[in-house]
Amino acid sequence: MKNSLFNEDMLRPYVRSQKAPYVSQALIVINLFIFVTMCIMSYGKACFNPDSQLLIDWGANWAPPTLNGQAWRILTACFIHIGFMHVLMNMAVLWQVGIPCESLFGHRRFLLIYLMSGIGGFLGSTILNPNTVSAGASGAIIGLFGAYFAFLYRYKKELGSLPFQQSAKILGIYLIYCAVYGATVNADFAGHLGGLITGFLFGYPLVPKTKSNNQAVTVTFSDSNNSSNHK
Repeated sequence: MKNSLFNEDMLRPYVRSQKAPYVSQALIVINLFIFVTMCIMSYGKACFNPDSQLLIDWGANWAPPTLNGQAWRILTACFIHIGFMHVLMNMAVLWQVGIPCESLFGHRRFLLIYLMSGIGGFLGSTILNPNTVSAGASGAIIGLFGAYFAFLYRYKKELGSLPFQQSAKILGIYLIYCAVYGATVNADFAGHLGGLITGFLFGYPLVPKTKSNNQAVTVTFSDSNNSSNHK
């Protein structure tokens, strides 16, 4: 796990060697594939400023259809993005945050947290912003921060406050981006908050158990073998 957003030296004793972070990589590929396909199928309309109807047609979240037989939208919306900059920034952050989180939680736990955070974010959006169309991976990504905070809270005695402070700064920077960029596109902050809370709530019980040894506490992974609104 080599990533400037996390304290690698401090977390190294908590990470067990495992396969490449293929879940994070697969999620990025899927998101990019869907975005490129949208751009091609819409003759370029989806590339920079797609309209609400185009987003709805591709599976974005909107309360009226979501609450009337199309509940699947709270999942599909996690993979729909509103323009090039939206998908670019979200995938860059997913690359930076997803890899260390996948190393800590393991592949299956990581995927569950990611998907549930995205769903939780769009549930919050559906309830609090029922008249807006929303899409994007931001809620799921912020949920990874929530899960990581759950990890730090679970082991606060062993790790101290430094990792939490560092990660809080990074989350703050990402939220500032969401606020500044989102102000131009009517971003869905209810979805961001829903993702953060869901990530923490699902992440806490999924934090791997510890196994004491003479030098450190080591985490073991039982599941590892070796407008439109931006979210």
